[in-house]
Amino acid sequence: YDTEQLEEGDATLQSGPLLEDLVWSELSADAIYAMVDSLDEEYRSVFLLKFAYDMSHKEIGKLLGISENNVTVRLHRVKKKLAAMLLERGYAHETVR
Repeated sequence: YDTEQLEEGDATLQSGPLLEDLVWSELSADAIYAMVDSLDEEYRSVFLLKFAYDMSHKEIGKLLGISENNVTVRLHRVKKKLAAMLLERGYAHETVR
């Protein structure tokens, strides 16, 4: 995994295996679905295609009619949004490594 630093206000989270382990061990499937379902369609679709269907940025772009770069931007934004949701729900501290 590449570790990508995500910033939301003063809170900083890093994506990667440890964050994913935290999410899966601490949250119920219903809580995860609720967070993903609350995303705007443009972010939810990219997130699900990438992480539920394991599609490449190129495949997602082609399917949605957007550029690979736009897929990358949307994935970065959705990670920031989900990180902020985790913080709001108390499932992560300001810094998770």
